[in-house]
Order: sequence, then structure tokens, then C-alpha cells
Amino acid sequence: MKTDGIRSVSRSSWIIGATLGATAVLLMAIAVGVVRQSARRPGGDALEYQRLLTAVDELLALEGSHTVLTFQVADTAFGRQRLRYDTLVIQDAASTIPSLSPGGFLHDEVRRYNAFQRERLAVAARDVDRFHELQPYNPSIFRPVRRGDGSLGVGRTSAAWNRRVQSPFDGGWYGEVRTRDASFGWGLHSPHGSLSFEQPRRISRRVDGRTQVCEFEPRQNDAVAYCLSEARTPQAIFREAVHHQGDSRVVAGWAPLRVDGQRVRPGDSLRLEAGSVLRIAPLEPVVFGEYMEGVLSSRQWINGRMRRRAELTPPLDLFAPLGRSSVDPANPPEPGSNLLLSVSERASRRLTADLQEYVDDLPLAVDFGTVVLARIPDGAILALAEVGTRSEPGRSRLLERVVPGSAVKPLLAAAVLSQQPELGGLEIPARSGLVRSVLRVRSVPAGRGFTTALNCGQPASGTIDLRYHLGCSNNEYAAALVLAAIDSRAR
Repeated sequence: MKTDGIRSVSRSSWIIGATLGATAVLLMAIAVGVVRQSARRPGGDALEYQRLLTAVDELLALEGSHTVLTFQVADTAFGRQRLRYDTLVIQDAASTIPSLSPGGFLHDEVRRYNAFQRERLAVAARDVDRFHELQPYNPSIFRPVRRGDGSLGVGRTSAAWNRRVQSPFDGGWYGEVRTRDASFGWGLHSPHGSLSFEQPRRISRRVDGRTQVCEFEPRQNDAVAYCLSEARTPQAIFREAVHHQGDSRVVAGWAPLRVDGQRVRPGDSLRLEAGSVLRIAPLEPVVFGEYMEGVLSSRQWINGRMRRRAELTPPLDLFAPLGRSSVDPANPPEPGSNLLLSVSERASRRLTADLQEYVDDLPLAVDFGTVVLARIPDGAILALAEVGTRSEPGRSRLLERVVPGSAVKPLLAAAVLSQQPELGGLEIPARSGLVRSVLRVRSVPAGRGFTTALNCGQPASGTIDLRYHLGCSNNEYAAALVLAAIDSRAR
């Protein structure tokens, strides 16, 4: 066995070991934290379209036994015409329904319905014909339904895209979970995605069998939308909208648009508020609001623009529950505090895409794959990637125990040789079976030993060197290499 030239252990080897240990501890801390939070409350706490509509359906189903909402019909005269209108009334039986109590989201919908009826009457005082024209623009989720006996019943709209109610599940969340590259601004949001006014963006939609393109371009503090115009004429201009300070307006270009159901004619403008709903053909309805990139957990709204789990691709979704409460129950964070991660969202998405491409090109079936990109020497996790099928829905593969086996041996060899390259000449006798002593360290009881094998047959030299170890994987050589690096007495 050759040990000539082996020098004492450098402090750097301890740094390598500490780094690997710190990285493992960080991953375990994340896993324990996420598992604790996931166990504390179910992952389905999200108010989305279908859950809102289901809640309304359950409310309306109560009408058979308990009347909770009724229509009060009245009429008024405008000149020679009499107009009939209705308002919603919350009955006493609704006191047991939290969503119909003041501050509840269905209570707000009732107020929105009644306010709309008053606005129709105010418009009719100036132009009576417009009273009926406005009826399709009811902003509330509630609709009057004519029963078989001619009376009015309470129904609902078939869509919920214009609902802008904060989720009632927000009470258990302390603050935002932000990635290292989180950015903020203003833009447009829909269930299909978000766009920032600070970056150029192209969006394609199919209209009458043809692909139509909408382009958004920033201009200092304005943003211009070009849609359905071969002459590239602006369809909408968002004034002072890039850095919204409460004075933003939208100007209709060559075609009209709608803001909160109100028609804006070409050349006219309308003030924009956070949460305003716009309709710009050919896009689906969009919401004007804050744009947050790299925010994995934040305020939740039922229009889906900030879902904490559903819109996050693996493995970033494993961080979202960390905003629910403290990892350490004994030291909860202050409400409103934010959790800043060392992970980059953009790097994680790019790494995941690259990993998926690599797995797709392999000539064998792969169930899943994960990558953790950590920084040396502090062990900070910079990016994560995960592809494949999860063993449980919503549970990241990064949280599962994985036995790397011999895959760790080349990593250990690289760590040792990067600090002590002279150990590349280490050779040990070739043998197989139970190993109780490595190099010159005293023997251990048989129960504490390990087995080794000559996976590529007996070498002609009778010894195992680094080349044989890397090509054939030898347990005793791996142990000897690490032991020689950390204990000078073993040489």
C-alpha cells in the first residue's frame, strides 16, 4: 500500500465536510417545516371559482326550508313610464350564515346588487331607455329567476371571473414567502396567467379559427396594448400604470373596451382602481392589480391571481405552506412579516425544464428526478428541480427519504482529492467479505463491520487503486480514502 507523500489534514477538508453537513441539515429543516405545516392544516384551503359557486349553491338550496334571501319589488315613475326594479333583502334566518353577515363575501354581493339597482335608477332619471340596457351589466353574483308561479327567486351567475373578494382563509397566514429574485409591480391578471407592465409581452388567442396576437409594450410609466390591429394602432393605453400611485387611467384606442362593466368609447378614458376588471378583445376579462413574481405565498383572492399552491410548479409548491405559521411554534412570527428564501424562482424553473429535457432523452423509464443546487461554502440552496410522478399528491419528492447508495462515492472522492490530491495514489489490498479494520485503525466488533466486494474481479496487481474504485465501486477503498484524509494515524 502506497502512502508516501501523504501530508496532514488541512482545515479545508473540514470545511468540505461541514458544508455537506450544513446542506443536509438545511434540506431536513425545510422538510420538517413543510411536513409540520401540511399536517397542521389541509392543503385545500383556497377560495377559488368553484368553491365560491358551490357556497352560493348551498345558500340557494336553503330556500326550500329557510328563506334567507328575498326580492323586494317596487316601481317608480319617470315621466309617462313606470319602471319596475327589485332589491335583495337578507332575512333573519341568515344570521347563522357567516358569509351573509356584515363583512362576509355574500353580504358584499347583496350590497353590490342593490347598489347596481340604484345606479340604474339614477341613469334612468337622465335617459329612461338606458335603464333596461344596463341590466346585463349586473356586477353581483346574484340574479333574479322567474319561478313557475310568476314570483321572483334568487339565482346566481354562471361565471365568477369578476369576483374580487379576499379569501376568508387568510387569517392563518402571517406574511409572504418570497424567493431571492422576487419582483413587484403592476399589471393584468387572469386565471390563465399574469403580465407585468414593466416587460414587453405577446399573448396569442384563437378568434374565429384564427390566431390573434396582443402585444403589450412599456413606455416610461405608461403601457400600450396592440390587439386586432394590422396597422399596429393602440387598442388601449394605460396611463401612469407601470408604477401605480392611485392616479392611473385607461384610454380606449381604436376600439371600445369595458371597465367594471362600463363601456369606454374610443378616445375616452376611465380611472383605474386596484381590482378593476377590464375587457379588451380578444382577451378574457383581466384584473388590474399588483404584479408579484417570485412570491410563493401572499394575499389570496378568489379570482385565482394569487393561489398559494395550485399555480406553483414543482418543487416550488413545497415552500408555499411556510407562510401559514412559524416552523417553530414556540416562536411565531409577527403578523405581516415575510419569509425570504435563498432560492431563485427563475433558476428553479430553468433547472426543472433542463432536468425534464434530460430525463426525456434517456433511453430508459424514469419515475422521477430531483436536483438541489447549493452554494459552497455556506450551503445556501439556490435552486431546486423536480420532475416525474409524485408518490402522494401535493407531496414533493424532495421531502422523501432517498438512499443514494454508491452514487455518493465519487462525490466523496472529489471532495477529498480537491484538498489533498496526493491521496489519488492511495492503494489498498484487494479483498472481499467482512471488513472490520481499515488501514491501520484498530479492529471493531463483527457487528460494526461492513462488507466489501470486488465488483470487477480480482485486479492483476492484487491492489485496488483510485481508477478501480471509480470504475467498479469498492466500499473499503471509499472508507480508506476518507479515513486517510481525516486521520493521519491511519496512514
